[in-house]
Amino acid sequence: NGARYLMERALEAAGDRELSRIEEGMEVYGRIFDENCTYLVTPYEGITETLKQMKDKGIKLAVLSNKPHQQTKKVVERIFGEDVFDCVQGQKEGIARKPDPDGIYRLLEEMQAGREECLYVGDSEVDVETGRNAGVRMVGVSWGFRSREALKAAGAGTIIDSPEKLMQFV
Repeated sequence: NGARYLMERALEAAGDRELSRIEEGMEVYGRIFDENCTYLVTPYEGITETLKQMKDKGIKLAVLSNKPHQQTKKVVERIFGEDVFDCVQGQKEGIARKPDPDGIYRLLEEMQAGREECLYVGDSEVDVETGRNAGVRMVGVSWGFRSREALKAAGAGTIIDSPEKLMQFV
C-alpha cells in the first residue's frame, strides 16, 4: 500500500498515534530504502525469458508500483536493464497510489494504449482491486507477494503459477 502507509502503521505501532514523526520517518525510510532497494532482489524464475519473448513480439511493457518512484526505477533498471520496460511508474506526488486506477490510466496514456489493450498482472490483493478499479483485464500471479488462495479471496478471476503461462494471454 505504499511507503507512507507502511510508515504510518509503524509509527502507530510504536505509539505515535498522531503521526508527529511521519516526515522524519519518511526521510529515514527514503534514505535507507534508496541505499538498499536492490538488496537480495532477483527476478522470479522464468520472468526474464518471458519478458524477452513479449518484447520480441512487440508488446509494450510497464511497471506500476506503490514503492517510491526513484527506487522503483532503480530496481527495474538494475534487475532487468533499461530497455525491457517502456514505462516505469512508482509512487510520486500527484498520482494516487494503487488501488486507485490513476497510475494505470497514466501509463496507458503514456504508451498510447487503450484499456482494452491492457493486461494488468499483479501479485497482491491491492493489484486485484487496482485492475478492477481501472476496468482492465487482470491476471493474478501466485509466485509473488501473496498466495493463490489470497488472490482468489480478493476476487482474482484468473491466477497463473508461472511466468511462462503469461504468454497465453498476449
